[in-house]
Amino acid sequence: MPDKFRCPYCSKTYSRESWFRKHTCAKRKRFEQIHHMDFRRGLRIYTHWRTRNGYLRRGKEITPQEFIGSQFYDSFMNLVKFTSDNWVITSLRYLDFLIDLHIAEPKWMTEETLKSYRDHARRHDDPIIQTKETFEAIKYWCEKNEVAHRDFFAKIPPGQALQMITTNRLSPWVLFGYDKSVNDLLTRMNNDWVCSINEFLNNSYWINRIKCSEDICHAIQTECERLFDE
Repeated sequence: MPDKFRCPYCSKTYSRESWFRKHTCAKRKRFEQIHHMDFRRGLRIYTHWRTRNGYLRRGKEITPQEFIGSQFYDSFMNLVKFTSDNWVITSLRYLDFLIDLHIAEPKWMTEETLKSYRDHARRHDDPIIQTKETFEAIKYWCEKNEVAHRDFFAKIPPGQALQMITTNRLSPWVLFGYDKSVNDLLTRMNNDWVCSINEFLNNSYWINRIKCSEDICHAIQTECERLFDE
């Protein structure tokens, strides 16, 4: 019996329609994702990766079909999910970190790499930018838990606050540099919670860093008052 049914994605052929209808292939699954937001994010960071590495002339577009056919398709789609599941602000920023530090693709989505990225972001990102990013994370928590923004530091359980600290959702600049955080959150933490934070952040390092710059300290306080008291 001659082949009559041909998959337009992988070119595999079938002699019976029933067999053809049961057929699925990786390329077909990929094409079915074209209109999904995650696919567009994957295409965007793949294009950025190729441009940053000199594999693509700046300004040139990569078509969805080219992305689907790439050997790196799964890697970038998995990276989209990884950066969505973990607080990295944006996948592009995380990808720039991977590129700048020449981190090989097999290590893109490891806990070790994620920890290094978070530590780098805490130490090097602009304090005011970190303050604004902290506010966005806190706003999300407050809306989810029906708590007013200004009451966050008095209402969040210490365990959840620690989790936000370790995932960079609560910046040390805000934790130690904003009066409400110091007075309403840190004072509610017992020694065990404070020690847990210290093991992760090195509290004295951040307190001294904030105190050593009156301008930064004042700027953080002013920005926090503007954001949280609106």
